[in-house]
Amino acid sequence: MTIDWIWLSHTTSSDTPAYGGGSAFETVPEKQICCGDSCNTVAIKMSNHIGSHVDAPRHFISNAKTVAEYSPADWFFEKPFLIDIPVENAQIVTSEQVDSVIPGNVKDADLVLLRTCGNLDRQSENYYKTQPGFSPDLAEYFSDKFASFSAIGLDAISISSFMHREVGRQTHKVFLGKDLRIFEDLALSNIPLNVTLKKVIALPFRYRDADGSPVTMLGEISHV
Repeated sequence: MTIDWIWLSHTTSSDTPAYGGGSAFETVPEKQICCGDSCNTVAIKMSNHIGSHVDAPRHFISNAKTVAEYSPADWFFEKPFLIDIPVENAQIVTSEQVDSVIPGNVKDADLVLLRTCGNLDRQSENYYKTQPGFSPDLAEYFSDKFASFSAIGLDAISISSFMHREVGRQTHKVFLGKDLRIFEDLALSNIPLNVTLKKVIALPFRYRDADGSPVTMLGEISHV
């Protein structure tokens, strides 16, 4: 058996897509060796919800839990589970659809990863417009099915479809109201076929009062 680590978060850059066509990621040089400075530094300008990131309860619920209030252990997932979901453009994924494809031998999961966007062009200007959304009933479905369930991860840019934003707002509120974190815009296409995802580490940028934060996510996989 061979053990490897893979990236499950995207590298953030100026062409990283933003939900709703929002502001892009920017870096502005502060010091440059080529201009005679002693070192290179940049100032970074970005939304806290662009690229691979995590939503904390504060994102949709006033005075709720922030990113920095979670313990270190909360960012380590020992029972991750990946589900591939075939979707149409702007489709709402429901618990009924998930239940139809989920294997019956999976007994528990602390992090459920839903892979839905593998065939979409990330650089297309329509990228955020055509992605699926996710039904509020998934929060209760996964909580009932898995005793350890504490977070959902998506390769979609958001749990909210841009074409069904009111449903998306409700889904955010239901998940976050149950203290279920939402990881969005993950690089789940990096997980090869026919491997076992053994562990996931998701490290956020911790800052005060963060309703959400960029996240670096790693996955441990085994090849049999």
